[in-house]
Formats: sequence, structure tokens, C-alpha cells
Amino acid sequence: MKKSALHIILFFNTLIIISCTKTVSSTGTGNGSGTTTGKTYLNVTQISNGSNTNIIVSPSDGNMFITLGNLYTSGYANIASGSTNIKVQSQLTGKIFHDTTYVLTDNAKSTAFVYPINAIYKVSVVQEDYSSPAAGYAKIRLLDFSKTAPGNTADFSISNGNNSYSFTGRTFLDHELDNTLTNFTTVNAGNYTLYAVSGSSVIINPYNFNLVSGKIYSIVVTSITSTDLLSYTMPHN
Repeated sequence: MKKSALHIILFFNTLIIISCTKTVSSTGTGNGSGTTTGKTYLNVTQISNGSNTNIIVSPSDGNMFITLGNLYTSGYANIASGSTNIKVQSQLTGKIFHDTTYVLTDNAKSTAFVYPINAIYKVSVVQEDYSSPAAGYAKIRLLDFSKTAPGNTADFSISNGNNSYSFTGRTFLDHELDNTLTNFTTVNAGNYTLYAVSGSSVIINPYNFNLVSGKIYSIVVTSITSTDLLSYTMPHN
């Protein structure tokens, strides 16, 4: 059986006809005008769908991400800011799954999450806050990519036995419609468990996770059913 592979190609400084343009908001400094005179930081993360893929990112200023396998995070690369076209293309057939231009602001940090919907790959670019929390604390946010439950609402919480923090009324890709959901919450550092309430079901993530003092994290929910909750925790610093 042949394994399919994907390419993600980022193009800069090119005039193109696009189907969609999104602006990624930023708290960074610089001109922020959509030009490519400045630099920005971009991280690429592949969200697992149970199959291996190859993802290649080739911006014009010479940087390159290479992603092999599931749940791979490239780390931040300093690339040209401004209008950035992201294409997701099947290496096997040449079919383009995703073609959107994003405006990345100078001196900002962003992550491009690559996620599958019914074997078609999409990209969600999300802004980061990179101001580190005080000693004894961490910053977190929750992003819902649970493709098994689109349209369903779930209430999430994390607890370490002494402290609990809630993320209520969340739905698949809701951060695309409400940018405030990409903001980070400051919490006590320590070991936590993730819980979800969907309808009358309480689902516990089987894996505990540690939030280290001074670190910034995204909790990425990849799957939620009436009996199963899967997620991973991605550090940003």
C-alpha cells in the first residue's frame, strides 16, 4: 500500500490571486503593515490523524521546516513577515487541500496548526503571547481541534487537586470565530489532569501533564467522544 505525503509550501513576496486572506493579530512591534521588510517567528505543528505524513515548508528567505510523522512541532523559525501564502498539497496527486494567505506581523510569534478533516488537510494560524509568567506560574490556553465532535459543545477543566481552571462552552475550531479564545490564562505551575464534560458524560484524559514554572503552553484537544478524551500539551518557550 502506498503511503500518501503532504507538502506545505509558504510563498513570500509574490503577487497571487487568493481565495481567502486572514490577518493574525499581534502584540509585537514593527511596521505590521503587511510588508516583507521585517521578520516574524513561525512554528508549524501537525495534529495527528493516525497516519504518517511528510510536510515541507519552504519560505523564500531560506528557512525550511521538515515534519515527519504525527504530532510533530517544528519549533520557531525567524522568517519574513507580511503576506504569507500557505498551501497544503498532496505530494502523490498534486491536489491542493488548503490555499490561504495570512498576514504575519513583525516581531510576533505564531503557530500554524495542520489538522485533518475527512482526509483533507487544513491550516489554522494562531497568535502566541511570549511574555513569560512569574516564577511559580505558567500560562495556558485550550484549542479545540476535536474533529470527531464538530458542532458539539464541551466544557473542559484542568485540576491539580488544589487548583482548577475551566474552559467552558468550547467547540471545534471556535478560536477561528472568537480570537479571545487564543489568549492565555496564568495558572499555578504543577501536575494537572484534563477533564471534559459533554452532555451527561465526564471524560478524563488518561495522561497527566506538568506545567513548568515560567513556561507557556497550548492544550490541544484532538479527539473527544462520550468515552474518550485525547489531547497533548505544546510548549511555546
